[in-house]
Amino acid sequence: MRKGKKLTTYFIWSIVVSLVAMLASVNVMLKLTYPFTTNIQFEDFISSKLGNVVLISVALLYILLLLGVFIGVFILMVNRKVKYIRYISEEVKNIELNGFGQTMEVRGQDELAQLSEGINTMSVKLKEKQEKERQIENAKNELITNVSHDLRTPLTSIIGYVSLLKQNGFHDKEQFEEYTSVIERRLQGLNSMINELFEYTKLNASEITLSLEPIDFIALLQHLVYEYTVIYLNNGLSLEAQIDLDHCMIKADVEKIIRVLQNLLDNAKKYAVPESVIRLYAYKEKEEVVVRLDNRTKQLKEEEIHRVFERFYKGDTSRTETNSSGLGLSIVKRIVELHHGEIMAAMEGDVISFQLRIPTIDKK
Repeated sequence: MRKGKKLTTYFIWSIVVSLVAMLASVNVMLKLTYPFTTNIQFEDFISSKLGNVVLISVALLYILLLLGVFIGVFILMVNRKVKYIRYISEEVKNIELNGFGQTMEVRGQDELAQLSEGINTMSVKLKEKQEKERQIENAKNELITNVSHDLRTPLTSIIGYVSLLKQNGFHDKEQFEEYTSVIERRLQGLNSMINELFEYTKLNASEITLSLEPIDFIALLQHLVYEYTVIYLNNGLSLEAQIDLDHCMIKADVEKIIRVLQNLLDNAKKYAVPESVIRLYAYKEKEEVVVRLDNRTKQLKEEEIHRVFERFYKGDTSRTETNSSGLGLSIVKRIVELHHGEIMAAMEGDVISFQLRIPTIDKK
């Protein structure tokens, strides 16, 4: 924003120019009337009563003429600013009629230019605010729609099995255990979905605060790699980890960073091709620690990769899973953003790759 009192200076300068023009007019008038005032007959005429009246009238005429010169020059000087003020007024009305986002031309570097810049900034920011509010409203409607969709299927299933239990009674123990097992599985899935929804909502709240503390990211990662090596083996998968660091300090909320890594590892387990190898790489690049996780998948196409961080986005083959809310990677992305990091996804052939970057606090 430009500073100073340039408009005041401009008006003072206009007054000075007008005074100079008036004095120049006086000089011209004196030169024009000088030959007449030195005439002896003129002096005799002035001495008479009529001459006094004429002299006073001429003097008044000169004064009016000089005032006219001053006012005319001053108006000529400030007219450009007056036109600009009128232009600003019209543009403000235009913004009022056509909505925020409209801008006006900024002319010069004075206070009027500052006013125009201020109005432009206000108009653009209010437009952005309106767009953000509209997006929030759309997101809320989308949230309700998706939650309703994802809750309806397991609830319908639970209601159906409860009805069967009521109809058939408890005479067949094997059937009873089968029904209750399905109901329990559906309820666990619902509980997982509701917990993820609650966590996602909480992470997107404006007042969210993190419990940041220095942690050794590599020690944390190695612990999870050991844990998931066993989990993957039990699911017919194998995990190969290449960690090129002994330690790496970051400032983070431990619980939430663990959630990021768990979600990524769980995601790889869920979508990996059976009996395939999942590869994890960890290294430092400049002032960031980088973790890359690669796995083969047949459930996503290359053109779909840009959507994996969208809320409720799930591969078609997992849509029927009652414990899949489609919020896992959205939660990951939000937590990473809160830690001033970055997460990206890429796909080449049937290999999907997630790359996580978190700023470090190591001195070296």
